[in-house]
Amino acid sequence: MGFVDSIVTDKTGCVTENNNRVEKVYTHEEQTYDELIRKKATVGHNKRIEALLFENICINSAAVLQKDALEDEVANKTVESALLEFAFKLGFDYERYRI
Repeated sequence: MGFVDSIVTDKTGCVTENNNRVEKVYTHEEQTYDELIRKKATVGHNKRIEALLFENICINSAAVLQKDALEDEVANKTVESALLEFAFKLGFDYERYRI
């Protein structure tokens, strides 16, 4: 599996039913979705860490977002799509990073 930093698992059916969303981010401390999106906080309180994280999310995903449905909380979201949506809401558009 090469360089695996996280494994996404659950017992609620979210992963198998494609009902995923980002709730918390951990760098050197926990930050919630609310803190990052609504309060415009920086991931890891460091712009460089934030840029590296989101650039990697954008590049290492084969998902494509339906940007017109981003506010639809009912829409099916794979783990990759949920991560891309989170990056997009913080100003990182995956299309800019993909060649």
